[in-house]
Amino acid sequence: MNIPKIFNFTAQDAFNYVSSKVFADQQLCMVLKLSGKVDETSFAKALRLTLDQEPVLGSRFVENCGNPYWGRRDDLEKIMICSVIETPSPEQGIMTFVNEALHADTDPLVVSRIFREKEADTVCIKVNHSACDAGGLKEYVSILSDVYSRLCEDPRYSVSPNLCGRRDQSQVFKHIKELSSIEPKGGPGPTWTLPQKDGASPMRSIRHIPKERFIAIKKYAHDKKATINDLLLTALYRTLFEINNTEYKVPMTIQVSIDLRRYCLDNEAEAICNLSGALYPGVERIQGEVFEKTLERIVFFMRKLKDNYPGIESAKGLEYMYEQGYPVMEKWITESGALMRKHNLTYPLLSNFGILKEYNFGGLLTVKGYITSPIMYPPGFMLGVCTYNEEITLSIGYCGQENYRLVESFLDVYLEELPG
Repeated sequence: MNIPKIFNFTAQDAFNYVSSKVFADQQLCMVLKLSGKVDETSFAKALRLTLDQEPVLGSRFVENCGNPYWGRRDDLEKIMICSVIETPSPEQGIMTFVNEALHADTDPLVVSRIFREKEADTVCIKVNHSACDAGGLKEYVSILSDVYSRLCEDPRYSVSPNLCGRRDQSQVFKHIKELSSIEPKGGPGPTWTLPQKDGASPMRSIRHIPKERFIAIKKYAHDKKATINDLLLTALYRTLFEINNTEYKVPMTIQVSIDLRRYCLDNEAEAICNLSGALYPGVERIQGEVFEKTLERIVFFMRKLKDNYPGIESAKGLEYMYEQGYPVMEKWITESGALMRKHNLTYPLLSNFGILKEYNFGGLLTVKGYITSPIMYPPGFMLGVCTYNEEITLSIGYCGQENYRLVESFLDVYLEELPG
């Protein structure tokens, strides 16, 4: 199989790689409980084949004196990318696996662990955010499930490498008719955060909102002519207002992630990649305001932000920065991180990973699924959200056992704020 040894490093790859040293561990993991047991030999083979089908995922970061690239690994047949753990209670093992570090310059960009109970498996697939975002992870798991299913039918099944699909933002920009009129822009100055203590040990807190409540939330959003994301953002603002005892009538900024695949054909990228933009609403706290009124203001604010190709300003800003050179981007991100730590201010981040499809692994269906968000380094804070089968999962990655009560209290208040 003729696979190149070098692949281009994109602006988003660079941003996420440097961010892994400054802002977050930059790992994303999909956890899927299946209806039965996979064949571990076929699963491991499928995993290995996908690293040929999407060859950047079989690569490692090479700095190359400030001109980085993805260098194809020559040890893919030797490294451990899939393992099986037999356990009657996989929960703790899953969290241990999710929290284990992946370094883009040394470790595989994709690893998996199968947690085997008596009747069924829970499959965890973890990717390095330097190579792809949550949208890319969802597309990757679709490829993995397809390759596994084909191997179940034909053990000699082979793949062809995707060498034509672009991984950079040009695949988005070509669909934007008024691209030249959109100014590149970064975020405003950071204004607040969840007030954490310094910590080191990786931690995650996860909550699941059951189907019955999801349906109630969905109905409330429909009745108020809002999106579910508007409700999630409103609850995030109100929770942070309360925990921080925020001053009234002072605009506070939250970063809201947006999947740029919305501009691509069939909402799909040409290859597995990072393709995310950002919006930066700034909303004031108003004394005595009820949830419904805060929601009205946020719906108005978000509609205004989404008027003109949402996420493209930030995407162009990132591209502009990378055009100045990787060392310039690295310096800017590093200095921004130092300032945020000095002043204990950042952008709280809301990232809705969207709806997970029902993945089919050779006839085994997905019983439950969710994505865990990266671990943010203080003062960073991120709420990750995803939905599967009308169940919402909230995920927060943070540092230090000393912040456990704070994060759990945040989630308690957040769930009280959400209607339904």
